[in-house]
Amino acid sequence: MSRARCVVILLVCSSVALAGDAVSSVNGKLGYVGGGMDGDPGHNVFASFGLPVAKNFGFQGDGLYTHVSDVDFTGAGGHLFWRDWDRGLIGVTGGIVHGDLVDSAAGGLEGEYYFGKLTFMAWLGTANIEYDRPVPFIATSVTDFYAAAGLRYYLLDDLMFGATYLHLFDNELGSARSSTRHRSTG
Repeated sequence: MSRARCVVILLVCSSVALAGDAVSSVNGKLGYVGGGMDGDPGHNVFASFGLPVAKNFGFQGDGLYTHVSDVDFTGAGGHLFWRDWDRGLIGVTGGIVHGDLVDSAAGGLEGEYYFGKLTFMAWLGTANIEYDRPVPFIATSVTDFYAAAGLRYYLLDDLMFGATYLHLFDNELGSARSSTRHRSTG
């Protein structure tokens, strides 16, 4: 898999991971993920901010910067959603990624269902990736659906463990994470 394709998948995964966070008040976060991709160092900095829009409606904006080898990528995304803390969340989400070699866009629906200490999550939409020049491993322009499902379990009010599965551009990806913030604290 090429570096550009890995970065786009990483960026979409980051967006999906951020999509489920609470927006009960104005808040924000900043994160960093680094590592190697095909032997080259990679750095991914992401940020988000959230704010309430109206009763039970919220907005979250996401931004990122990625540098892999000598290639830079930037991206932005947004989530507009309705949430009932006793039942769940329904929303629309979209984002773009732009880089020296590739442009990508994705949009779709997201949902969460709250069942006690468990949160069930799902995302479904379409994504497009376009390379600036032909590459041997994928068509120059591909549009595909994406689907993701996840589960979070709150062992304690402020300790969450979660896992997510994602299908995107014929890739199957999984992730696991933990957090020390309760979903209702924003």
